[in-house]
Amino acid sequence: MNSDLLQQAEGYLELGMLDESWEATETLEPLDRVEPLAVEMRLRIATAGEKWQLGEALANVLICSEIEPLRCRRTCARFHHANASRMIRDGLAEMGKAEIRKAVDAWPDIL
Repeated sequence: MNSDLLQQAEGYLELGMLDESWEATETLEPLDRVEPLAVEMRLRIATAGEKWQLGEALANVLICSEIEPLRCRRTCARFHHANASRMIRDGLAEMGKAEIRKAVDAWPDIL
């Protein structure tokens, strides 16, 4: 795995440059893109960009990771929490509650 590209993506994400951050992950080798730390970075980018469907798919892949499980679960929980906030804000309270349950399932310490 090319950790330089992930560090680049991290830097862009911290600056709010989401397209550049995603592009850095796109330049990873295809097999590296499915590595847990790359998927975790992509989920963080999707969350920041409010790409909820993409984030859901990434979270479903990431939650099964055995590499860096605490970090991956925490990122999944943060995604579900952000998505729940958006749903509740949009008047979708029941769906928001389901997202909160997913967040707690992913990382019980979120509460």
